[in-house]
Amino acid sequence: MKKVSYRGLFIFIILALVSVYIPNNLIEGKPTSGSIIIVPDDYPSIQDAIDHANPGDIIKVKPGVYYENIVIDKTIELLGSGRDFTIINANYSGDVVKIIKDGVKLSGFTIENSEKKFEKAGIVIQGSDNVIIEDNLIYNNGDQGIRIFSSNHNSIRDNIISNNAYYGIWLYNSKENIIKNNTFLNNGLVIREGDYAYFVQSIENNTVNEKPLYYYLNARGISIPKDAGEIILVNCSNIDIEDFSISNASIGLEIAYSSFINVSHNNFSYNNLNGIRLYYSKDISISSNLLEANGWSGLSIWYSDNNSVSHNIIDDNLYDNIELLFSSNNIVFSNIIRNSLYGIGLKDSNNNIIHWNNIYNNENYGLIAQNSNVDARYNWWGSPFGVIFGDKVVAQNGKICFFPWLLFPNHWI
Repeated sequence: MKKVSYRGLFIFIILALVSVYIPNNLIEGKPTSGSIIIVPDDYPSIQDAIDHANPGDIIKVKPGVYYENIVIDKTIELLGSGRDFTIINANYSGDVVKIIKDGVKLSGFTIENSEKKFEKAGIVIQGSDNVIIEDNLIYNNGDQGIRIFSSNHNSIRDNIISNNAYYGIWLYNSKENIIKNNTFLNNGLVIREGDYAYFVQSIENNTVNEKPLYYYLNARGISIPKDAGEIILVNCSNIDIEDFSISNASIGLEIAYSSFINVSHNNFSYNNLNGIRLYYSKDISISSNLLEANGWSGLSIWYSDNNSVSHNIIDDNLYDNIELLFSSNNIVFSNIIRNSLYGIGLKDSNNNIIHWNNIYNNENYGLIAQNSNVDARYNWWGSPFGVIFGDKVVAQNGKICFFPWLLFPNHWI
């Protein structure tokens, strides 16, 4: 009887098992997790490389211009060969890069030319956490350089964010993100409406137009340096903001969840969106400021009650000179409000008092009130005949009390 070779049998079994458990991606010649993929050597386009990658892979992109719209839906690293040499250009169509997966890293690119349209961006981080965006140039995009939407614990650092239409970075319903060592040019940082937690970020060592971006959280009675390129106050009180001049940011001054702030004798003009924006704040005094030629409104008051706006020149802003949204019991008196599409726009805002202002030469309406009731007596509407021959007023599902009006301009502004 022939002797069985146990050694041979053992080797046979091992080989059989290995053949069963070899991953399909190795059999088909695809890169394994943790592999390095080179564009264009391995795949001709960046998106093609992403589509064929596995989580954990690193995609390295050689210098060149890549006319693409990128969607990153896997936890990968996408690395360019330096932001001056590796360009992703959307050719004015859609977003340039959209990230919809946790743990992505994007570094070493120029990200440019998204669609010139509302809510189109160079980089979108949507529903994704722990993303790293570093050492990129994010340039000339339609609405935003970077939009961070419902995404937490992301790190945006060491980027140049330049000449994006309205926002450099727009943080919306996102918390505990790190915004560090970024250079903003002709745009800035905006934290959009939401719960208090969404205004709590780690923001440090950023500049706007070669001046410091000052972000203060939980500050009381401080003095802000005069060299500011942009100011953001969150949960602050008892602060005087006086004698600043800020332009070419997204918003000159943002105040959120704060109270007892005095804003006076400043020039917040020629910003992409607003000169000043308030969120969820009360007892703010805004007086004797110049808010001119901003890209949306001079002053935006959102979800904020019991504030006063007086003796300001609010002039030539693109859409509204003043907008009040979901805000009540504010007093607007003795201001010059002129040369915009709408002098004052209210929406879902009641019991505001608008008295003794010079409201004139606004293209569509001096005052429009949507779902709002407003006391707008004693204003100069640009004519002794008030709203008949001067600036018009309109109420849409609301009520405006505008008589009596002033027969002559208020000269005590």
